Amino acid sequence: MTTTTVSTTTFNIADISPWPPTLNFTPEVESGVSAAAALAFGPNWDTPMNELTSEQIMQDMLRLSPDIAEDMFAIAFGLPV
Repeated sequence: MTTTTVSTTTFNIADISPWPPTLNFTPEVESGVSAAAALAFGPNWDTPMNELTSEQIMQDMLRLSPDIAEDMFAIAFGLPV
C-alpha cells in the first residue's frame, strides 16, 4: 500500500475515492437511465462516434437540427441553399 504525506496529514492511497466517481446502480435503475438516454439522444446514444455510419449521423442531424441538415444535404449535392 502506498502512503502519501501532504502537509502534515498522512493518508493511504487506498482510502481515496476513485476518480471519476463510480456509482453502483441496481439493474432496474441502469435500465431506466438507458431508456431515458435513448429517448433524449436517439437510438445511437451509446455508440462511439467512430462506429457510426454516415446514414446514422445524418439521421441524428435531421432529428436534432433539420435546417442545418437540409443545408448540408443541398451543399453536398450542389443544390441552392
